Amino acid sequence: MSNTGTSRGVDLTTASLPRGVQPVRTCVGCRKRANKAELVRIVLAGSELAIDESATAPGRGAYLHPDQACLATATRRRALPRALRARQTVSDEALRAQFARVNVNEQFGSSGMSAR
Repeated sequence: MSNTGTSRGVDLTTASLPRGVQPVRTCVGCRKRANKAELVRIVLAGSELAIDESATAPGRGAYLHPDQACLATATRRRALPRALRARQTVSDEALRAQFARVNVNEQFGSSGMSAR
């Protein structure tokens, strides 16, 4: 089977979705399904977890709701390393800092205000 985005003759790219239909992903924290646009993609960068803001980084990704509760649940259940199939121990400290920044940006919008 080729790696062209097809499976059994069905095109799996988002371009093939009917107009108005969004791709759906599952949050590894709460296990609820949501539109891909509502979730944050997490990737493994070296031995640290990081937010893939452009959602275009190569490799396996895991999705989370952008809130601390889902991050805490995923961390407690060790869901992120499992979803990313990480073979080594991963650090989530950088991810926690990035999540705090994402939450502040959502709270204040993209007007350039910084939380103090």
